[in-house]
Amino acid sequence: MQQQYNELKEQHKDAILLFRLGDFYEAFNDDAKILSKVLGITLTGRGKGENKIPMAGIPYHSLDNYLHKLVSAGHKVAMAEQLTEAGQGTIVERGVVKIHTPGTYTDEKNLSEQKHHYIGTLYIHSNRNGEDYYLSLLDISIGELFVFHFESIEQIYNAILTHSPAELLLPESLKNSNLSIPNIRKEYIQEDDFDTQRAYEVLTRHFNTKNLKGFGFEDNDKALIPLSVVLRYAADNQKTDLEHVQAMRKIAHSDSMQLDFATIRNLELVSNLRPEQGALSLYDVLNDCKTSMGQRLLRQWILTPLTKKELIEERQEATSYFYSQKELLSNVIDHLGNILDIERLVAKIGTGSIHGRDLLGLQQSLEQVKMLTTTLSNFPTNTLLNSLTLGPDNYEHIIDLITKGINEECPVKFDKGGVINDGFNEEIDELRKIQSKGEEYLLDLQTRERKATGIDSLKVKFNKVFGYYIEVTKTHSDKVPEHYVRKQTLVNAERFITPELKEYEEKILHAEDRLLILEREVFAEIVTTIAKDIPVIQALGKFVAHIDVFANFASIALSNNYTQPEITEAKGIHLTKSRHPVVEKIRGHQYIPNNSELGDKNSRLILLTGPNMSGKSTYIRQIALITLMAQIGSYVPAETARIGVVDRIFTRVGASDSLASGESTFMVEMNETSNILNNATEHSLVILDEVGRGTSTYDGVAIAWSIVKYIDQHIKCLTLFATHYHELIELEDTLESVKNYHVHVDDSDTDEIIFTHEIKPGGMDQSYGIHVAELAGIPKQVIQDAKDILGELESNQNDPNNVGNKNFYSAQNNPNSPRPKRALDKKIDESKQMGLL
Repeated sequence: MQQQYNELKEQHKDAILLFRLGDFYEAFNDDAKILSKVLGITLTGRGKGENKIPMAGIPYHSLDNYLHKLVSAGHKVAMAEQLTEAGQGTIVERGVVKIHTPGTYTDEKNLSEQKHHYIGTLYIHSNRNGEDYYLSLLDISIGELFVFHFESIEQIYNAILTHSPAELLLPESLKNSNLSIPNIRKEYIQEDDFDTQRAYEVLTRHFNTKNLKGFGFEDNDKALIPLSVVLRYAADNQKTDLEHVQAMRKIAHSDSMQLDFATIRNLELVSNLRPEQGALSLYDVLNDCKTSMGQRLLRQWILTPLTKKELIEERQEATSYFYSQKELLSNVIDHLGNILDIERLVAKIGTGSIHGRDLLGLQQSLEQVKMLTTTLSNFPTNTLLNSLTLGPDNYEHIIDLITKGINEECPVKFDKGGVINDGFNEEIDELRKIQSKGEEYLLDLQTRERKATGIDSLKVKFNKVFGYYIEVTKTHSDKVPEHYVRKQTLVNAERFITPELKEYEEKILHAEDRLLILEREVFAEIVTTIAKDIPVIQALGKFVAHIDVFANFASIALSNNYTQPEITEAKGIHLTKSRHPVVEKIRGHQYIPNNSELGDKNSRLILLTGPNMSGKSTYIRQIALITLMAQIGSYVPAETARIGVVDRIFTRVGASDSLASGESTFMVEMNETSNILNNATEHSLVILDEVGRGTSTYDGVAIAWSIVKYIDQHIKCLTLFATHYHELIELEDTLESVKNYHVHVDDSDTDEIIFTHEIKPGGMDQSYGIHVAELAGIPKQVIQDAKDILGELESNQNDPNNVGNKNFYSAQNNPNSPRPKRALDKKIDESKQMGLL
C-alpha cells in the first residue's frame, strides 16, 4: 500500500494526494500537515519513533465539504480511488481518477448560481510591431469557451479583474516576470504546449473537425494557443473528454461596450463596496430572474452593454412583449420557476459526474420548457429569440428516454441499485425477480426450520461480513440439529449455516452483484444517448436564460415604474424625472427625480457644484447607470428617456486607496483619470467626481480646470463633472460646451439648511462645509470654533498671517459675517495670465 502511495505521489508532486483507504481518504507527510492546518483536523501518525509518518484523514462521506475548503484555499487535490475490490491475498489497485483545482472544481453545491466559474490562460505573443495579448476563459460547469485578443497589458488586467477566473494558466517563461496578476491561483505550463500547430491538433481532435474555420479561426491564429491550453488542462484534470464543450468563440469588441474595472467597481454594477451594511448593487436591483441561467446571463449583460442600436432594440422588443401582457408574463414566470440549471446539469455529462436524480431534474425541466414554448407560441417573429427557439420535436425523445429509463425514486448513488425503472431492461427485471423470490425463499426457509427444530425464535439473517446465517438463542442451543455448522458465537446467541443456505446465498449475491453492474451499464447507455443531444440541450438552456431575463426586465419595470427609453445614434442623454435605480430601493421611499439635458452643443459637459451630502455623486452615477441600463435592453427609472448610444462609460468617483500596493488616494485618482483621458472617445460618457481633492487646493483646482479644458477641446465626449471647486464655474464663460448646474440648497432659514437634492441651472459658490459637519454630529464647541476661524480667515484673506491674532473663543465674533471672494480667485487669475490654465 505504501509503495502504491509513493508511486502516485511521485506522479503528482504539486498536488495534495488524497488516498482512499476503506471509508477514509488519507494523506501523509506534508500533505497531512496541510490537511490538518486548513481543515482543522487532528494530525496523527503511522509507525513509531523516527520512522513515524505524519498522517491525517477525512471520512469519504464528508469529502465534498472538506474538498471545497482545500480548493478554496488554493490547493490542487489529486483523488486516488480504489479501482478494484479487496480480495484474499491481493492488493487493491488504486489510481488517480480526478484532480481538483480552483478552476476545475465543479461541485454544484459550492458554485455560485449567479456567476460563471472560469479558469483562464494568459498568452503573450511577441511580433515586430510589439506584443499581442490573449486571454482564454473556460467555464467547465456549463461548457463555455472563448478568447479575448488585446493590444495592451492594461486590457488584459482589466479582463482578468472583470471575469475573476478562479485559476490562471501561464507559460513557464512568465514565472519570474513582473506581471501584476491579482490574487488568483497560478499554474505554470511547459512552453511546448504554447505552440500553434499543437493547439490546432488539440482543438480539431476535440471538436472532431477538419479545420477550425467554422468557429471563426484560421489555422495559424495565435488565439488557438490559449484555447487549447485551457481545454487540455481541464480535460487532463477531469480525466474526461469534456464533450459538453461543443464550441469556442472569439469575443468581438465591436458589438459590446468594454467596461474597465474601475467603472464596474465605482458604479457598483455587480457587487457593492459596502456589503456588510446590506447595500445593493445594480445587479441586485435588476435581478429577479427565476433560473440560474437567467441570473448568469443578466450579470454578463450588465458587464457587457451593447453598442449597436438595432441589437438594443431587439432586446427592447422582447421585453415590451412581456411588459404589455401581464397574464402571459405571470404564466411564463411560473414555468421558469420550475426549471433547474439545465446548463450545469448537461455539463455533468461531460465531466462524468451526472447521476439519476440529475437526469430526473433534466427531464422535469425539459417538460417545463415544452410548456413554456407552447405559452410563447405567439412570440414576435422578428426578434433574436427565433434563432434560439427549438420545437419539442428536438428534445421530446430525451424526455421519453428518461421517463422510461430512470426510477422516479432513485437514490443518488448506485450502492443499492434501484436507479433503472422496471420494464426498461429484461435482464435487470429477471435479476430483480431472483432477488424478490430470494426474500420469499428465505422467509419460507425460516418457517420450515422453525417447524423442524421446534425453535420458534429461530431467524434467518444477513450481514456483509458473514453473509446469510441462521441465528438461535443460547436457551435453545440444545435443539440445534447436527447438520447446522456453527459460524459465530455471541453472548446470547449462536449463528449457523447449512449447505442449502450457503448454496442459495451464492445465487442471491451473484444476482445482486450482477444487478449493480448491469444498472451501471444501462445508466451509462442512457447517458451516452443523451450526450448526442448536448448541443440541443445547451441551446434550450440559452433560450430559457434569454426568456428569463426579458421576463425579468418586464417584471422589474412594472414593479418599479420604469419606462422604455428611446435609443438613438445622436449624441445626447435626455431624461425627465429620472431616478437612481439603487438608491430609491435602499432608502425605501420615493427618490427625488431630476431632469438631464446632456449633449447639446452648449451642454456637452455639465459642471455640477454643490455642498457635500447634497447628492452630486448620486446624480452623476444615476445618469451613468440609466445609460447602461438602456444599453443592456432594460427599461429605465424615468418618466421619459432619449439616450444616444455611447461606446464606453468611464468613471472616476470615490476615494479608493490602494495602500497595500503603495498607491495613495491621489495616485489612484490620477491613474484612473489618466486612463479616461487616454481612452475616451467622442462617443463616450465620462463621469468625474471631485477630481483633484486628494492634493492641495491650488494643485487640485489647476488639475481639475485643465482636465475640463482638455475634455472640451480634445475628446469632446459627454461628461458630468461634479466638484466642490467653485472656481470652475467660470469655465462656462470661456468654454462653449460647458454648462453649470448645481444641487439646490434651501438656506432661507439662517439656523438651518435643507438639501433639496434638486438639480438646477447655474453654479454655486458656497460649500456649507460647517453645516455638513454639524449634521455629522461634530461637537458644538468645535463647530463654533470653526465658524469663528472661518470668519477670521475671510476677513484677513489678503494677509493670512493675521489669522490667530484675535481671540477665537470670544462670543463677540460673528460667524455669519459676509463672505468675500476666496483668496484663490487671485491665484486663478495669476495662473491664467501666465498661460498655465
